[in-house]
Amino acid sequence: MPALVIECGANDLLLPYVSEVDTAWALAVKALLQKGKEPISNPKELIPLFSRRLESVAEAVDSFNLPISSVAVMTIPILGEDLFSRLNIRKREVNTAIKNICKETGIICIDSEYVLEQIIINRSSELDNGYYFFPTSESPDLFITDADFIAGNPENADSLSQKRGLIVTVDGLHFNST
Repeated sequence: MPALVIECGANDLLLPYVSEVDTAWALAVKALLQKGKEPISNPKELIPLFSRRLESVAEAVDSFNLPISSVAVMTIPILGEDLFSRLNIRKREVNTAIKNICKETGIICIDSEYVLEQIIINRSSELDNGYYFFPTSESPDLFITDADFIAGNPENADSLSQKRGLIVTVDGLHFNST
């Protein structure tokens, strides 16, 4: 049976944030925007737009006589390992709305946020250099550099996480082998 997994919202929250906190990231985001990869300009419009689009997906699934259970939506994962940052607080608000919309439409919701946050809470004593998050200390080329270094090797991902004092990610966003 065909299946569709949808994830939404991370860049809509993340890109405006990194643009605000770092000049190099602001330039990188501007380049993305010129390529048509624009986040929703008004964060308050994210949830109504998501709801409308998810209703369209549900209608399309129904028109193909597929069960609604063939669609799942993922919540936004952690955005940096500081669970109390304004970015993660906003993400939790958006995820609550996503879960409610899924419940209303009967679409499965995969809540990665909760699992990742629990791992961080349970292992937070392992952090020795605080809550690293890429925009404040690395260039926008970080993702390319990290991808080249990791190259599908979980040990490299874990060593990078350990070097940066992270628990579940290599850069505050992309997962390690945890």
